[in-house]
Amino acid sequence: MTGQIGTGTFDVNTLVVTEPAAADQPSNIIPVGGDFDISLTFKGTGTPFNGFENLGTAYRVSYFLEGIGANADERDLGSITKNLVPGQGTYQGNDTKLSVLANNLKPGVYRAAGLVTFPNVPGMTGFVEDLLIEIFQP
Repeated sequence: MTGQIGTGTFDVNTLVVTEPAAADQPSNIIPVGGDFDISLTFKGTGTPFNGFENLGTAYRVSYFLEGIGANADERDLGSITKNLVPGQGTYQGNDTKLSVLANNLKPGVYRAAGLVTFPNVPGMTGFVEDLLIEIFQP
């Protein structure tokens, strides 16, 4: 989803879930109590975004799950806050990763969403919702 920034671009896309190396694949099918990481990609270009990078502006990435069906509930997974890096432009992987350890989610199907905000720049926001996750009881 294209975020708001005036001139230039600010795009948020590509939610990714990964599990520890020993876990069965695919990574978006996770056992109750299993560990997983969730991350997204965002990219900015143009003079305004470059200026925010040069200032080391703080960004916050928040993740949410919305249950689909009777058993799955809604959860705020949490947030991470970091700072933009001059010249980086694209932020992904460890730049946006939230680790969920020993998840206590109910079995069911969840729609995942990610939100990128800049606490010191009100209105500069982008989000993505393009991933389903199943939590199963082993």
